[in-house]
Amino acid sequence: MFMQKRAAMCIRGRWAVQKFKQIKNFRWGVAHLPRSPLIKKRATLLISSALCISKTSKRKEEAWKLLKFLISKEAQSKTAQSGLHIPSRKSVAYSRFFLKSTDINKHQWKLGNRIKHQLFLEALKYAVYPPKHHRWPLIVERIAQWFHPVFSGLYKARNVIKTRQQRFQRIMDTK
Repeated sequence: MFMQKRAAMCIRGRWAVQKFKQIKNFRWGVAHLPRSPLIKKRATLLISSALCISKTSKRKEEAWKLLKFLISKEAQSKTAQSGLHIPSRKSVAYSRFFLKSTDINKHQWKLGNRIKHQLFLEALKYAVYPPKHHRWPLIVERIAQWFHPVFSGLYKARNVIKTRQQRFQRIMDTK
């Protein structure tokens, strides 16, 4: 909806900037989330990826070599330019590879846009982990599925909540 000018704002991580680079008909940028009028604070979800080696791996030595490379300054500098994530190495996150990502900024000058990559690092100060629930991936999937018609303007949220509340409760209660 944002890319179609049907929403003035959307909440996404840095990975979405890659898709937004396709926007050619309006200026856009990155900003901090607004503060809640109720609690006067900001919050955003901190979603992270973990690299690990299975204890049942038959190739632990090779896996360890790959893991060491993936967390190296060299590898993280390359992926920092891609825009897909915030590097876990602070030295890379605060480096030109992340803050002045040529891959991200390549087309932005045409629209006068300059992505302020520093904002993504600043947002970490008010980031919180998602709720810890054993069914969290399914919950997120269902929310996206059930509320897409609401975000598209086809249905009112209260109607979707009323019709899906029992199904949602079953997901929450399942052990």
